Amino acid sequence: MRNMFNTRRHLRRLLVVVLFVLCVCTFIDTNAQGYIYSSDGKIVESSAGYSITEENIFNILSTSWESGFKDEKFTSPSDLCLYEDSTGKETIYIVDSDSNKLFVFNSDLSFSYKIDQFKINPDKFTASELAKIKTRVDVIKDGEISSQSSQSFWTADNMTLWNELSETEKASVSDNINNSPLYVQCYGLAGVFRGERPLRDEDGKPIRKEDNTIATEDVLYLCDSKNKQVLIVDSKTYEIIQVVFAPEGVDFASKYEPVKLVTDSTGRMYIVSVNVYEGILMMNYDGTFMTMVGVNYTTLSFWDALKRSQKTEEQLAQETTILPTSFNNLAIDKQGFLYTVSGSVTNADGTTSTDQMIKKINQTNKDVLKRNGYSKPIGDLITIKTGTNAGASNFVAVAINDYGVYTVADSKGNRLFTYDQEGNLLYISGGSGSQVTDIKNPVAIAYQGENILVLDKGNKCVMRFTPTDFAKKINKAVYYEYLGDPDLAAEEWQKVINSNPAYELAYVGVGKKLYEEKRYQEAMASFELGNDVKYFSRSYKMYRDEMIAIYFPYVGGAVLALVGFKLIMKIVKKVKGKNPVSEDGEL
Repeated sequence: MRNMFNTRRHLRRLLVVVLFVLCVCTFIDTNAQGYIYSSDGKIVESSAGYSITEENIFNILSTSWESGFKDEKFTSPSDLCLYEDSTGKETIYIVDSDSNKLFVFNSDLSFSYKIDQFKINPDKFTASELAKIKTRVDVIKDGEISSQSSQSFWTADNMTLWNELSETEKASVSDNINNSPLYVQCYGLAGVFRGERPLRDEDGKPIRKEDNTIATEDVLYLCDSKNKQVLIVDSKTYEIIQVVFAPEGVDFASKYEPVKLVTDSTGRMYIVSVNVYEGILMMNYDGTFMTMVGVNYTTLSFWDALKRSQKTEEQLAQETTILPTSFNNLAIDKQGFLYTVSGSVTNADGTTSTDQMIKKINQTNKDVLKRNGYSKPIGDLITIKTGTNAGASNFVAVAINDYGVYTVADSKGNRLFTYDQEGNLLYISGGSGSQVTDIKNPVAIAYQGENILVLDKGNKCVMRFTPTDFAKKINKAVYYEYLGDPDLAAEEWQKVINSNPAYELAYVGVGKKLYEEKRYQEAMASFELGNDVKYFSRSYKMYRDEMIAIYFPYVGGAVLALVGFKLIMKIVKKVKGKNPVSEDGEL
């Protein structure tokens, strides 16, 4: 009997171990391990927001890219753009700054085709515009391209060739004339963006259709950085319809080298240029310079400013130039708000400012990004002090989804930080490592539904990250808050608490629902667990006022009764004093 009992006991123990291992494996599969920061800035273990499998890594070795990338150079991918048309069809564009090619993919990231030169009809441009347009020239030595350079597209030889064409040939600009002077080749193709802009007449006014709606054209913008121009091409034919040159009459025109670009619904362009520290260039639809947007200012202490004011121009020239940090990337949401990212700013006194690494710029050029979280949206709060990756996060890309959640890519730790529209850190994803699923050097990101596409220059691939079960609950909660539905939001936040009791923000979400239901004492307890002083104070005030309203009549009545009793006793004493009674009972 004892042997049988021991055998059963061992079997039960073995069963418990097996179930534990299965549970752990299931948790790892659906919720990648990660971390988040607590309200006091400490690292707390948590599930990662997004995870990735090898099946969601796309590169030249992938089956879906095999046909188009055989013997293809894809060595320096620099930007990615996901465009969804009115029918819901998605097209993904990737540009490579080494091969200077535009690669086009379907929504499932299967390769469609590539473009390595863009045709141009000289009749659609003025002589002065043609004189400014640049094209790439390859120097071939021993069968290999040894160098590249930029030269004027419209030379005397090109003019002769163009004049020799018939009118029919000029109109068609035949596609089969490869490497002809009727094509422009990019040099340092760094950025890509697709959008619709209003069609305009000769006076620059939007053209209206018969139903009085504004007619639009679907165009693709290409940052041809080394040629110092932006090519605007038809999204269907890829013919150049406009070229945007360096702005005239400004000091930084010679440094103009566009690398990233977005546009708004009016066709205004917002261009990031390397070595331009004055901000982001805002260009009108016709390519004329308008203004600078969102400059990252450095700060001087009072004493530093006083010292500099006393120095001569020669002394100031010998000092290290104090430059604000230039922008790394930008994105635009459906409401027209411009999101920009950059690295930290080094002030004159050597201190580092990280508050403005993410900005949300409105139409009046004001930063309206909300920073109401436990900490400001600056990426990692705890950073290493030495080494190549020392210092604060360096944001290189940003993407916004449909309900105000935005994700930024940090090139220091190769991580993705996701925030809600209030500036709360929701979760952290990715990270450096030696695995094929680890990010090496992110340069662009884009939301694809709830998934995130990461263009990784280091791994020369596109990585499709999918939300973990934990992140899905958080996303639903934030989405319901965005819709103004506290009931459904609280349900999801409670699920988050059940998954991770240390996730403080979820308690705040539940507390808001309790507050709306006027359950102030319970709300106070929830806000206390969430370490939210602001909402705790509100709940405490409402709870105090509620208690006063409930008990004041009783307390007030008791006080009045006590006061009345004392008055009566005083009156009685006075009456007795005026009418003394003798010992025999006679007055």
